Amino acid sequence: MKHAILAALLFVGAALAGCVGQPGSEADALKKSSTDGGLVAAFTMTPAKGDKGTVFTFDAAPSELAGAKSVAYTWSFGDGKTATGSKATHSYAYDGTYVARLVITADGATATATKNVVVGSGRNAVPTAALATAPLWVNPGESITFDASASSDPDGEPLTYAWGLGAAKPPAEDAGEHAGHGDGGAHAHAAGGFNTDRIDPGKSGSQKFTEEGVYEYHCHPHPNMLGKVIVSSTDATAASGKVTVVMKDMAFHPAEIVVKPGTTVVWKNEEPTKELWHTATQSTFTPALAAVGANAPVVTIPFDTEGYFEIRLTVKDPKLAASSASAFVLVGGKPDPTFARLYAGNITIAAKDLDGTPAEQAPMKHAFSLARDGLLFANLTVKSVVEGLPALAHLKLYKQGNATAVAEATADKSLQILSAIPVDGETYRLEVVGQQGVLLSYTLELTVVYDLVPTTADIAAAMGGHDDHGGGGHHH
Repeated sequence: MKHAILAALLFVGAALAGCVGQPGSEADALKKSSTDGGLVAAFTMTPAKGDKGTVFTFDAAPSELAGAKSVAYTWSFGDGKTATGSKATHSYAYDGTYVARLVITADGATATATKNVVVGSGRNAVPTAALATAPLWVNPGESITFDASASSDPDGEPLTYAWGLGAAKPPAEDAGEHAGHGDGGAHAHAAGGFNTDRIDPGKSGSQKFTEEGVYEYHCHPHPNMLGKVIVSSTDATAASGKVTVVMKDMAFHPAEIVVKPGTTVVWKNEEPTKELWHTATQSTFTPALAAVGANAPVVTIPFDTEGYFEIRLTVKDPKLAASSASAFVLVGGKPDPTFARLYAGNITIAAKDLDGTPAEQAPMKHAFSLARDGLLFANLTVKSVVEGLPALAHLKLYKQGNATAVAEATADKSLQILSAIPVDGETYRLEVVGQQGVLLSYTLELTVVYDLVPTTADIAAAMGGHDDHGGGGHHH
């Protein structure tokens, strides 16, 4: 009898042991838990997955409280919302995968358990940052309003907006690379870019980075070798002191590093072939952007220093998926609009030719040339020399050599009849045609507002022919 009872107990013990930790079992579902002094946090979640708006129920009943007398339950649901109590319900507004967390505090001990909550597809779509990227042009003391209200999130989630300002490199200039064949010694960072010179196998070269920003570089004799150094004082993962990048197998290892300001990067050539030398030559530099503006889709930024600047917009959704867009601003050297009051005079039109047919009108022609692309505004004021007769005239704009009018309109007395007509830097003619048999006097006023998109030459001229890599602080 004793043997039978013992065998039964062994059988039950083995069966229980076989249940613990089996894949798909409740024990496995609750395994993401921590214990403290016998306290074990665990919970169930129903349903297992759902869509936006689905009500999930979270129940801490499976937790082991180890006879605790004072127990507190705190829930967080991964979307910024929290709850208390041994049981809680929650619904999610957006698709994604969230981490639900239970923290139990009992008699001074604490235990935690987590579960992933899949809502909808479980994937969070990246938002789209929308900002005009065409260069803008102002003079010092002027402000620009930037509008990112067209930014969107495919999941319909609310967005946060971060605005940054930095100096940008004129597109006319190269990356400032220097071909050198030295020993690969240390070089001080300069605006023109760093270059380690020649680094032979078994040798190394170094560069100290003090200015925050993104440095992209390449190997001068092997331009397909690309690397990047990100200098950041805020990135928690940034290395400091001295960091080594190995040159081997025609590549940089690692190709991208994040370091703190003041860090020295050492490039070490470990190629097996002694003739295979490399360099680390700067390709581009993007300064760290100083924060400007508030968390708002529309900001107005004043500029008081001449230069070429980048305005960077970064939009993020609640789960921190992000995208960016940039606009470029040239400050200084903006031309003033050209205003010209063209000829004022009389148009004399005969009533009839000698054969009695209506006379051919003889339009008054005014030719003008533009220095650059722009928008044309023309205002024609007409009046009949003989009082009481109708004053009517037609205005046509032709591009030199073209028989078809670019634009035309009719003026009765006074009217701005051509408004914001795009024109390029060539020669045009305006023709004023009067009414048959009417003697008119007219005044023609022409205004050209040059298109405020600077050319490469404008950017280089405004910056004195060189780029300024100064960071933020170029605004009020």
